[in-house]
Amino acid sequence: MSAEDDRLRDEAAAWVLGALDNTEAAEFVRRMEASPEVRREVAELQEAADALPFSVVPVGPPPELRDRIMSVVEAEAELLHATGARADRPYRPPTPWWRTMLRPLPVAAFACVLLLAGVAAGLLISGGGSESSRTVAAQVTGDGTANASAQVEIDADSAQLVVDGMQPPGAGHVYQVWYVHDGQTDPVPAGALFDVDSSGQGAAALPGGVDDVKSVLVSVEPAGGSQKPTTQPVIAANLS
Repeated sequence: MSAEDDRLRDEAAAWVLGALDNTEAAEFVRRMEASPEVRREVAELQEAADALPFSVVPVGPPPELRDRIMSVVEAEAELLHATGARADRPYRPPTPWWRTMLRPLPVAAFACVLLLAGVAAGLLISGGGSESSRTVAAQVTGDGTANASAQVEIDADSAQLVVDGMQPPGAGHVYQVWYVHDGQTDPVPAGALFDVDSSGQGAAALPGGVDDVKSVLVSVEPAGGSQKPTTQPVIAANLS
């Protein structure tokens, strides 16, 4: 193995774990395609990385979470009641026409939304949530995907793709994630490969964040990944 292969092997772990930015990941994939040894190394590391999400023991929300949330809700309701009926209607500067249909939530509805958001955050991660968190459902196509589902889970500083009911990509192949950036039409490697377990479940961290990504695609590619898609996408999520 050449010195270049040795250096690529050192970078393989960072690439599998999504520690490279978009430019570094694309360059790594381009150089990796010329080295069968490095592709095998990446495939072996990817199997271990794909198993990590399933090794975490789920943690339930702390029993005092609901009490904390309700204390905040009740305090806000008392404050709004004391300051007047229109206290929950703040001044709004002139806005674009497409926002003129928005209206502030009534106090009761606001309290319900706050309670549901807090409970959901507690159920998922047993801690605080983030206002910028969202989940985007993806379209799944192809043979044997009638019961399959996929979604992109986005937080303030991270994102991941989670799939369920997917068919294995086949011997010598993996699922590869692609980004289509804002203002672009061609997909580029996201720097993420993954496989699924016997029940069709799998997950892949999305490196570099998705702030400037309008679409996330997934295709079946040879082990080690490709520089450009060689098959039609089987998963597509529109983030814009």
